[in-house]
Amino acid sequence: MPLNPLTLTFTGKNQDVEQRYREFHFANSLFRTRLGLVAGTLLYGVFAILDHLTVPQKQYLFWAIRFLIVIPGGIVVLLFSFHPLYNKYHQPILFSVFLTGGLGTTAMVFITPPPVVSFYFVGIILILINLNTIIGLRFPWALACSIGLLVIYELTVISIHIPPRRLLYDNFFMISAVGLCVAASYVLEKSSRLRFIAIQELKQERQIITAMNSHLDQAVQERTKALSLSNARLMEEMQHREQVQAQALLLERELGQKKKTEALGTLAGGIAHDFNNILAAIIGYTEMAMDEPDTALQQDNQEQVLTAALRARDLTRQILDYSRQEGHELDRLLLSHVVLEALDLLRATLPQGVELTSPLTSEHRVLGNPTQIHRVVMNLCTNALHAILPNSGTIAVTLRSIDVPSSSNEPHTQGLLPGPHVELLVEDTGCGIATQNIEKIFDPFFTTREVGKGTGMGLSVVQGIVKQHGGAITVESVPGEGTSFTVTLPALL
Repeated sequence: MPLNPLTLTFTGKNQDVEQRYREFHFANSLFRTRLGLVAGTLLYGVFAILDHLTVPQKQYLFWAIRFLIVIPGGIVVLLFSFHPLYNKYHQPILFSVFLTGGLGTTAMVFITPPPVVSFYFVGIILILINLNTIIGLRFPWALACSIGLLVIYELTVISIHIPPRRLLYDNFFMISAVGLCVAASYVLEKSSRLRFIAIQELKQERQIITAMNSHLDQAVQERTKALSLSNARLMEEMQHREQVQAQALLLERELGQKKKTEALGTLAGGIAHDFNNILAAIIGYTEMAMDEPDTALQQDNQEQVLTAALRARDLTRQILDYSRQEGHELDRLLLSHVVLEALDLLRATLPQGVELTSPLTSEHRVLGNPTQIHRVVMNLCTNALHAILPNSGTIAVTLRSIDVPSSSNEPHTQGLLPGPHVELLVEDTGCGIATQNIEKIFDPFFTTREVGKGTGMGLSVVQGIVKQHGGAITVESVPGEGTSFTVTLPALL
């Protein structure tokens, strides 16, 4: 910000800066101005003692100048400095009051006879020091006031015919005092303006830093928001990819299981028909032989043959049921009634120590075949009973209504259409299923029971029936704690 070297004002396009400096100067010099007014007024009054001691014949005239003109003016200006309008007019007011004080002292110089005049010469110098250093007069006003007092003083001392040597001494000291005071005023105001410039530049730097920090904070917030959105999208994409991969793996397993099931079904169907024809002949001839009288041993052997043949016939029926994927008539049925019928039949055959609970809360109907559903319940409960025996335990059969959402991660709802469903849950507290066998339990002919005590077709048939009804079956098991089968079927609205 350029300064005029003569007037110390801001030049060019800095008029608004000049106004701000004047407000800054006023605020920072107000206390010094009041202090200078108080000190100047007191000294101006104290010097009345000098009037009494040096010019007693003129003291009343001097006191009139002091106490009726100069000192009241100083007091009025001091009081006016507390008024809001003082800020607007303080420079010309201070100029006037100090010029008045200087004129009063110069008048005393004019009136006082030599050599007493030198004492009042000192008073003018004190006024110059006060107005140039203490009082908040800016440099142009202080310069004008100082030069004005110097000119008036020179005219006065020339007119009273002071001896040349004395006049030379007084002028030398007066001009030197004026020069030093004006230089002090120049230096003080220039340092004040430079300090103001430094403060303004510091404020601008702070504003720039604040704006940069605000911009940086905004950029950080925007970047953080963008990163959060990117992370959210990435997480959604990862979750979607995991779901797609899981669904692909599930479909791959189901496709492999379906192909294996179809192959086994085709093979089993062909074998079962031929095997069933052979068994029919064995059973027929054994029954005819049993009708003939014979020994008890022959009768017993024939009964064993018949029992084995009947067991083989049941096996072939299961194989045939497994090989047939359709052909059963489906009706609207209340699933809870079918389950209750199966449980009533099962409850009558349960051994002591095995408890059966059946909280059935669903009243939804399904589209299904009651005989096939009955078979599912019986097979699952029979498996649960075999898992408990020979120990005691509990079989819990639960039937409830659920709603499958459009996007579900639950294992027992994978592959199902969204909407209302009925969930059949068969739980037991038996021995559980080994982890390595979980994925094999629905395979045809897979069994962990002893030879002759299981065909390995029960769960395969159950799975086939559930699939025919548009449902899903899952299993969860903890070895040593128990097993839970969940059958989920679509409900009718």
